Amino acid sequence: MSENVPQSPALDSPPPRATAGPIASEGEELFRHLANSIDEGFWLVALDPERLLYVNPAFERIFGIPAVELYAVVRGGGRLIHPEDRRQIHERFDDWLAGHCESFDVEYRIVRSDGSTRWVHDHGSKILDERGKPYRVSGIVRDITGRKLAEEALRDSEARYRLLADHSSDLISRHKPDGRWTYLSPACQAILGYYPEDLIGLDPFEFIHPDDRGGSLLWLKTAIPSGQTSPYIYRMRRADGRFVWMETRCKAVLDPSSGEMLEFVATCRDVTDRIHAHRQLRQREADLAHVERLSTMGQMASELAHELNQPLYAIANFAAACLHQLDRDAAAPEQPAAGQSSDLRRWVEQISQQARRAADVVRRVSQFVRKGEIDPERLDLNQCIREMSVLLEFGSRSKEIEVAYELAERLPIVVADRVLIEQVVLNLVRNAAEAMEETPSARRRLVIRTFQDDEGGAGVAVSDTGHGVPAEVIDRLFEPYFTTKPDGTGMGLPICRSTIEAHNGRIWAENNSGGGATFHFVLPPAPLRGAA
Repeated sequence: MSENVPQSPALDSPPPRATAGPIASEGEELFRHLANSIDEGFWLVALDPERLLYVNPAFERIFGIPAVELYAVVRGGGRLIHPEDRRQIHERFDDWLAGHCESFDVEYRIVRSDGSTRWVHDHGSKILDERGKPYRVSGIVRDITGRKLAEEALRDSEARYRLLADHSSDLISRHKPDGRWTYLSPACQAILGYYPEDLIGLDPFEFIHPDDRGGSLLWLKTAIPSGQTSPYIYRMRRADGRFVWMETRCKAVLDPSSGEMLEFVATCRDVTDRIHAHRQLRQREADLAHVERLSTMGQMASELAHELNQPLYAIANFAAACLHQLDRDAAAPEQPAAGQSSDLRRWVEQISQQARRAADVVRRVSQFVRKGEIDPERLDLNQCIREMSVLLEFGSRSKEIEVAYELAERLPIVVADRVLIEQVVLNLVRNAAEAMEETPSARRRLVIRTFQDDEGGAGVAVSDTGHGVPAEVIDRLFEPYFTTKPDGTGMGLPICRSTIEAHNGRIWAENNSGGGATFHFVLPPAPLRGAA
C-alpha cells in the first residue's frame, strides 16, 4: 500500500477537522473532498499502537458523537457498541487482525449519546506495508436501521401469519403464480385428508372436479390480477376420493417495483354442509310451492271447468252435425253435393281445433301442478308468458277484466325454473284480479309487461286498476303469514319472493299514480354460452 496515507497524530492531540486534519499529504484535499461527500461513515485506524486516525462527518452523524471525543480514546467507537454486541464485535475485530478470519463484515447495534439505538453494517479493509503486513485498517459504516426494522416487522408479521394459519379451521395456502402449492396450513389434513407436505409442489387443479376445473381456472386468471375478493365455490377431491365443496378467496402478493405477481395466498373453507342445507331448503321451498300450486288449482277448479266446457261443447256440436250429415248421406246414397263435403271438412277442422284447445288447457295445468326438484333452464320470459296465457286469463273473462300484454321486443335470456317462474306470474295476476273486484267493470284492466332493467336483467310487471296497497303495509307484503285478505294464508307473496331470490333476482311492489298497484320482479341475465 502506498505511503501517501498520512501519519496519525498523537493520541492526546486530536486533529482539527476542516483545514488541517490528521491526514497531511499531497492527496489530502482530494481525500477530504471524497470522504466528506459520501453518505457512509468512513474510519481509519492505525495499528501498533492502535489508534483512531480519522472519521468523516457521516460517521459522526451515524454515531451521534463529535470526532474529537472519538480520537481521545483507544477504539473510539467501540464504547458506543451495544453492550450485548460489544464483546462479539471486539473478538471478531481481533481475530480479523490476527488472520483467523478472512473479513471484518459485521452488523451490530450502537447506542448513541441521545440514548437511541441504531443498527449499522461495518466492513473493514487492511492496508499493507511493503512487507505485506497490515499497519492500518479502514472501513465503511452504513446505517441499516430502516432495513432491520423492516426485517423485524416482516418476521413479526410472518410469525402472526403462521400463528393464525396453524390455528385456523380454514385451509390457508400459498401458491406460485402458476398455482402450485408452496405452503398449506395444518387444516389441510382435516379438510382434504392429506398432510400438508404431501401436496407441496403439486397443482391444485389436479384435485378439482372436472366439471368445475374450467370455471376455477377462468376465475383465477381474472379475479386475482384484478384484485376482486368475491369467493368462488367448487368441488375438490379428498384423499378418500370423496368430493367436498370449497369456498375460496385469493389475494395476490405483488412485487413493489415491477407490479408482477410473486405469489398468491388462498383461504379455503369447507362449505359442503352449507351447500347440502341450501339444497334441502330449496327442495322444501319447491315442495311448499307445489302445495301452493295445488291450492291455486283447487281455487281455479270452477274456472277450469268453464274453460274446458266451451271447447268440449263445440266439439260435441260439430261432431253431432257431422253424424247428422253422414246419416243423411247414408239415406240418400246418390253423389253428395259439393257444399255438403265442404261443410263436413269445415266441421272436422273445428273439432280438431277445439280438441287442441282443450288439450292445451289440460297440458298447461298438468305442467303447472307437477312436482319435482328445481330444474333451471335458459328461459325467454316473453315466450313463457305467451305460452301460459291460457292460465293467466282463467277467471279474468268471467270477472270482465281486460287483459293486455306489453312484451318488450328484445329481452335478455334468463336461467330459471320455468314452472316456479310461471307460479310467480300466475300468483301476481290472480292477486291483481282479486284487487279489482270492487272496481267498476268498465275500468278493470290488467297489464302484463316485460322489460329490461338498467343492469341488463329481464323483468316482468303486473299492473291493475284496483284499490292499491295501503302505504303503511306495502313494505310488509312479502313477509310470511302477512295478508290483507280476510281469508288469505299470507304465503303466496312470500313464496314468490323466495322463488325470485333463489334465482338471484329481486321483487317489489309500488302503487300506481292513477290508482291500483304494480308488482315487479327482475331476474339476472343468463351467462354467455361457453363463459364458464
